[in-house]
Amino acid sequence: MSSFKIERHRVRLIPPDMPQVQIQDNELSARPSEAEIERIYAEVFERLSREHAEQAELILEEAGEKARATIAQAQEQARAILDEAAAQAERIEREAQEKMRAEEERRAAEFKKLCEEETRRLQQAHQALAEELHGRYQALVDEVEEGVVPLVMEIVRKVIGVKLSESDDVFLGLVRAGIERLRQQGAATIRVSPEDYARYFGQRPGWQSQLETGDMKLTAMADSGLSPGGLVVDTEFECVDLSIDRQLDEIEKTLGG
Repeated sequence: MSSFKIERHRVRLIPPDMPQVQIQDNELSARPSEAEIERIYAEVFERLSREHAEQAELILEEAGEKARATIAQAQEQARAILDEAAAQAERIEREAQEKMRAEEERRAAEFKKLCEEETRRLQQAHQALAEELHGRYQALVDEVEEGVVPLVMEIVRKVIGVKLSESDDVFLGLVRAGIERLRQQGAATIRVSPEDYARYFGQRPGWQSQLETGDMKLTAMADSGLSPGGLVVDTEFECVDLSIDRQLDEIEKTLGG
């Protein structure tokens, strides 16, 4: 706000219709008093002060409006900046999460692929090892069988031979087994070697009762085509070979593969 100062000795009030001469003549006689000058000075000062105050108030009001508008604009810009920053941060976070998920999926796919490849490799190695072990086992079994089976069969033959020489029950047990299979056919003929016929049938009357044949009619005969231990039971419809050697040969063939 500007200041205004009136110097009293320079204030001079002249009516507009007063002649210059009269003014000069009356200057001395019509000169205002000190009180009048004070009053005029106060009025002028008050009027100027009021005008300056109104002007200052207008300036302040205009400045306030501009300041409020500037503040509002700044606030709006700040909100826009914050909103944009929040949106950008959300976008960056979303992109980061998508990249992270994509990376995790890629790593998971790679790990799955590696696991599948390793599984296939282990399966192939296991299969190869199993085949190799099976081959070795089979070779070992074949090698053992080549030596063991003949040895076992030889031992079995010797044991059976001993049993046959010690007791008649072994051979007669074979005869009973054959008769049991053919019991429903009514009649049968037992063929054995001449040695076995003489031992089990020729010198043993009533041998049929020992075999518990029931109503079945049995006859025995010597067959020179059979060796000791050979046994064939014939009926009208069927022939059963129960020879010990034949049964042992079948067992040996089965064991030998």
